[in-house]
Amino acid sequence: MKENPVQNFKIALMVQGGRNYERGLLRGISEYANVHGPWHFFRELPYMPVEKKPLVQLISEWEPDAMIIRESENTSSLLEIDVP
Repeated sequence: MKENPVQNFKIALMVQGGRNYERGLLRGISEYANVHGPWHFFRELPYMPVEKKPLVQLISEWEPDAMIIRESENTSSLLEIDVP
């Protein structure tokens, strides 16, 4: 029997990680991905320079399979991308 190839999911993580709860959430996502992955993550880091394109455009062009979002000023725009 031939095994199914592993699919590399692309996940946009829109969680800052500055608070203990957020760091725990990101840790749990990482642990889950290590068991069920491999996954590729997109994450905006506040201390890293970002391209001049708007965040929503960057994520849309990356074509993620899913997004994990913690509410922010970009939430409504991110939901318009139509990704689960």
